Amino acid sequence: MTWASAAVSRSRSLKRKASTHLRSSVDSILAAGDIASFPLSLAEGRRVAIGHWQLAHYLGSVAGRNAAGTQTEVNTVPFFWTMQYGKSVRYTGYCPSFDDIIY
Repeated sequence: MTWASAAVSRSRSLKRKASTHLRSSVDSILAAGDIASFPLSLAEGRRVAIGHWQLAHYLGSVAGRNAAGTQTEVNTVPFFWTMQYGKSVRYTGYCPSFDDIIY
């Protein structure tokens, strides 16, 4: 077991510890994609975990820049689109709750 895997296995809250630079609770380990929750500026710095491929791709790029030594913060507007039952749904932004469910 490497020091990194030992540190990750001991850190049960790794997902909740990513910073705006995507650093985990272990400073030398970065977290990006579906495993990462991070402060989103659009949500007034509230910690979010959003499982959309566009955001995972963007977070990987931010983590890569930070691993290479360029100090880059997460600064994005989440979005996704889908086709369901012949209808196109496009969403931009962040909404932590909903008002109604339409059937």
